Amino acid sequence: MKIKILKHKSTESRLNNTIPSHKPQTEGFLGKGFWSSTTARILLTMTIIGLGIFLRCFCLSADRPFNVSSGQPVNIEGQDIHDVNTDPDQYTSFARSKALFGSWDLFGRNIVLCLNSALTLISFFFFKLLGVGRWQANFVAATLGSLTLVFFYLAIKRGKDRTTALLATFFLGINYILVMYSRSTFSEVPVIFFIVLGVYLLVLGMKRGWLLIFSGACFAVSIFFGKMLAMFMLPVCLGVVVLTTSDQFPAKYRKIKFPPTLLFVVGFLVVMVPWFLIIYYPSAKNVSEWVYSMSVGLHGFPRGLHSVSDFIRSLFSLGGSHTS
Repeated sequence: MKIKILKHKSTESRLNNTIPSHKPQTEGFLGKGFWSSTTARILLTMTIIGLGIFLRCFCLSADRPFNVSSGQPVNIEGQDIHDVNTDPDQYTSFARSKALFGSWDLFGRNIVLCLNSALTLISFFFFKLLGVGRWQANFVAATLGSLTLVFFYLAIKRGKDRTTALLATFFLGINYILVMYSRSTFSEVPVIFFIVLGVYLLVLGMKRGWLLIFSGACFAVSIFFGKMLAMFMLPVCLGVVVLTTSDQFPAKYRKIKFPPTLLFVVGFLVVMVPWFLIIYYPSAKNVSEWVYSMSVGLHGFPRGLHSVSDFIRSLFSLGGSHTS
């Protein structure tokens, strides 16, 4: 009897192994399980990022709409329209001179911060590869804007999750103001790119500490070789490094871990110190006058900082006009 039972079990086992499993399978492309598949996620990611890149690269030689924001007046058909379309050509003029005539400052303008900006250097390489023209100049901005979307997505995906990253990238990619400005060589375009790249390296640096050096360097480049108004990002990022690398700080008031913060600061100083000694120090007056002109010289001290009430009105009116 025992032998028969064993044979029965053995036979049943063999039969179970030979009967094909009837687990639910994906029913082909766009089938029932497609939308939860890796292929669907990849296609959705490519579509969202691709849309943002398309908006930045489509018809690059076309004029950008006027009145995207306020700026210096431009007279069109007898009307003073405030816009900033004159700025991009100025930011790439040094790169153009170098590519065409072999001299960075052909006319001796000596605008130190523009001459030594990251945008000037990047534009020079694009001009040497693609030639000099309006399309090529705008392609510099479009490339940096597109890379910004990619690193923005990667940073949020690693720091949060894929769904949040896709939603955030979608809204950033179709943002009207950002799209319009990402199609021209404004100094803010490389600033945003290096800030986002710095954030991505910051997220990676939480596990690979040595990458915090490059994160700090990226933020320094955005400030000193981009636009000094980006200086507000430094305390924000230092705060993120301190809070993230401190175990449940400030909930349990544990000691701050200094090494990660120190790595970030070292990366920042690696860029800032040579900039100060080589660029700022020999032309301190020139740099100071330029910074003053670009910050409060043209439009005066920000009205939002005159008083608490002005700050609140400017904040909720998005900088719109109001009476003091």
